[in-house]
Amino acid sequence: MNVLKIGQVLPGVALLCLFVSCGGKYENHSSADVAGLDTVSYAYNPDTSKLPEARLMVREAEMRFKVKELQKTSQKISAITAHCGGEVWNSHLQTEIQNTISKKISKDSLLEVITYRQTNELTIRVPSRNLDSLLVKLEDLSQLLHNKKVTTENVSLDYLANELKSKNMARTQSRHEDKLDTKKSNLEQYTTATNDNTTMQNAVIDQQIHNLALMDKVQYSTVKVSIYQDTEAYKNVIANLHSDRFEPAFGSSAIMAVQDGLEFMLGTILFLLRIWPIYLFGAGVFFLIKYFEKFWGKVKNV
Repeated sequence: MNVLKIGQVLPGVALLCLFVSCGGKYENHSSADVAGLDTVSYAYNPDTSKLPEARLMVREAEMRFKVKELQKTSQKISAITAHCGGEVWNSHLQTEIQNTISKKISKDSLLEVITYRQTNELTIRVPSRNLDSLLVKLEDLSQLLHNKKVTTENVSLDYLANELKSKNMARTQSRHEDKLDTKKSNLEQYTTATNDNTTMQNAVIDQQIHNLALMDKVQYSTVKVSIYQDTEAYKNVIANLHSDRFEPAFGSSAIMAVQDGLEFMLGTILFLLRIWPIYLFGAGVFFLIKYFEKFWGKVKNV
């Protein structure tokens, strides 16, 4: 084999070796296996900064199914969750009114028929080790399973990245803090340096909180459950409150009509009496017009 062929084969062999070396599980990685990170990460230490021995897996699930009695099933879900060591964090039960019909069944009663559909959206947190058993028990409650989705995400590298970043930031912040005393003579520089130091401290805290959040997701799985039941009808007898129910009989209406007419007539008479000054004024105008007509008649004759 000549030198040219060797040069063509060696890169492929190196790539194959790299692929094989990366194919094992994280549990089998020792500090020596990832020693190469020391040249990349300033804070990396083979004795303290390494992948967790067990994979950090975040497992989540979603389910949607039909039930026979939604409210009773919701109570059963709460009991099953508690038995599995979990908690129901959110529950949103909603009744959607689809139609309302009222029919008269007597003079003072109505039959009200309401068609409705109930749904409930639940968010459950359960220990990850009990996730599978919880899902099996929830399936037993369903009449029709529409959807079931389980996802798993390995966050071991995210956890290690946050840890290394936190150490880098903590080391930089520590060195920065050691030099604060040298800037006390200049108030502006000291204030700026103090603010920068606080920013770095907060960044360290953010990375630590992020890892705590990751561990919480690893230890407790989130399950979103959506349940519903078929449309049902609710029947109820209610009082008839329509205005025609309270109208009087014909005889009573006739008597009230006569009374209203009499009151109108008396009111008209009183109104005519009340405007008597208008009558006097009109009579005065009438006689004044007659007087001027006679006066102009005599003037014309002369």
